Amino acid sequence: MDEREIMKILEKCGAVINGHFQLASGEHSDIYVNKDAVYLDTENLEKLAEEFAKKFVKKNIDMVVGPAVGGAILANRVAYQLTKMGFFKIWFAYADKDNGRFVIRRGYDKIVDERRVLIVEDIINTGTSVAKTAEAVEKAGGRIVSITALFNRGGMTSIGGIRIKSLINKRLKSWKKKDCPLCKKRIPINSNLGHSPK
Repeated sequence: MDEREIMKILEKCGAVINGHFQLASGEHSDIYVNKDAVYLDTENLEKLAEEFAKKFVKKNIDMVVGPAVGGAILANRVAYQLTKMGFFKIWFAYADKDNGRFVIRRGYDKIVDERRVLIVEDIINTGTSVAKTAEAVEKAGGRIVSITALFNRGGMTSIGGIRIKSLINKRLKSWKKKDCPLCKKRIPINSNLGHSPK
């Protein structure tokens, strides 16, 4: 599938929404990519996971790691699809949030050690979650082979010298609150989606 076809799947799931949103970074945007809508649609989620697997099945990966919460769901399905396509079991783990950083625990850190890791994220805006997940993988002794995302909306090209290869690379506008044209028009922030105060 190309980017256009993948975008159609996201639209079919109701994952691309127009309005006024606050992102995890604190910036504002007029478009929100609601990955939770994709996770509800398990059939299309598997199709997307299969697309990831096709891109990475020949990369000699033996573990997939994603940041909690959403990235972990997607990473799990990618690990499953890679196992189906390959010749050996692909392990899965996730990085938990812990006081502003990410950590791999629950005994997963022992499994990550010495493994060749693919980091999978759902949405990249500033790349903070992916960067913190990469730090956690390296701290646990994993070797990062590649980094990928469903939707790279922030224009990030690499993290820690590792190139990001996403299914969709589409820069979406975002503004700091003081520069937000939607705030200046007094359009209310959608409090049901995004990271605005409830």
